[in-house]
Amino acid sequence: MVLTLVEKQFIKTVRDKCVKHNIFFLSKNTVKLKVNGINVGGYFNEGANGDFKGTLATALKCPDYINILVHEFSHMEQYIEKTNIWKGANQCGPMDDWLLGKDVKNIEERIDQVKWLELDCEKRTVKNMIKYNLPVNISSYIQKANSYILFYNYIKETRLWCKMGNSPDEKSNKSLWSLCPDKFMPRSYYKTIPKNIYNKFIELDI
Repeated sequence: MVLTLVEKQFIKTVRDKCVKHNIFFLSKNTVKLKVNGINVGGYFNEGANGDFKGTLATALKCPDYINILVHEFSHMEQYIEKTNIWKGANQCGPMDDWLLGKDVKNIEERIDQVKWLELDCEKRTVKNMIKYNLPVNISSYIQKANSYILFYNYIKETRLWCKMGNSPDEKSNKSLWSLCPDKFMPRSYYKTIPKNIYNKFIELDI
């Protein structure tokens, strides 16, 4: 992967902030990482690696490496700032357990808490992309982010995470995410999936 100077500078910024806050920075030379049995391009966990307060991990060969790094960096900021949404909505573990077949009480509420956590993170991600002058098409990124947020409603029905290489925000799924708004919407928009987008989820077997 060939990185621009701006991207390299951003990676240094991430490393420096990780060091400052005693967070383990992990970059694996793989396409995906596996977390609780689910394939992801990156993740941020608090207190997940021994003496470190948290771990920020990314898959270096993931096609959207920089976008994912900014996203996970933004989760790290939620944690560092001790935001209410991070403290109250860190429900990925129970949701992952449910996706793997375990019974979890109040699962719809837990999924919604993760959804609002991710919406806040996506807004922060866009602000960071602009702040650090990263070479990202912001309008397209927001469309992809919106498709990802709406996906949390879809898994309530399917009880399945997206297949590897077929997430709603994949470049190959432009027919889906291009239907989404290119700006962030009020929370009310994300409570249900618009019918045309819902039909695309089905058509593309997300």
